[in-house]
Amino acid sequence: MLYGLLKFSLFGIVPLAGSFVYTFTPTAARSYAGSVEQVRAQLAPMSAPFLLSSAELSLKLNRPDRMEWDLGEQGAAARVIARLTPSADRKLTTVKVDIERPASARSQLNGVQTAASMKLFEAVMVEQVDSTLNKRAYQWARVMPQFSVATVLTFGTLQQKMRDDLDRHVAAQAQREKSGARQ
Repeated sequence: MLYGLLKFSLFGIVPLAGSFVYTFTPTAARSYAGSVEQVRAQLAPMSAPFLLSSAELSLKLNRPDRMEWDLGEQGAAARVIARLTPSADRKLTTVKVDIERPASARSQLNGVQTAASMKLFEAVMVEQVDSTLNKRAYQWARVMPQFSVATVLTFGTLQQKMRDDLDRHVAAQAQREKSGARQ
């Protein structure tokens, strides 16, 4: 029994607790070579990364200390915010990326699932900013931990949504066939 409890705690609670801590840990700001103006110029044309490629990423605010992009049609999914802070000698710029979810956004996810999804969006965009400013290819390995946590936490909800969508599709198909048979 002690072995079973130990096994459960090591393989059940510890990874789960770790994933929650990881999900709610804020992302650190990163410093990049170049002035704020140079960093802004590099980030302005940035597009959505592959994982979010079906969503539109459009620059909405471009101030010296802050850039904002809407993710999705008119920011329906999220707002990406990059806060730019120059170093004392103006040779480095610190960039802090945050994601804000609009209050109007509807979701079938609970609070923890939504937080994990937003953390995934944040990690995806941090990597997009990092790869853009370092002029390198996007590295998926850097977002896999957040992707894994978001997938595990939202799997049941997504599975139910897929079932509901399939049920609606089958019902609509049956209705079309029934209407076609009457004519």
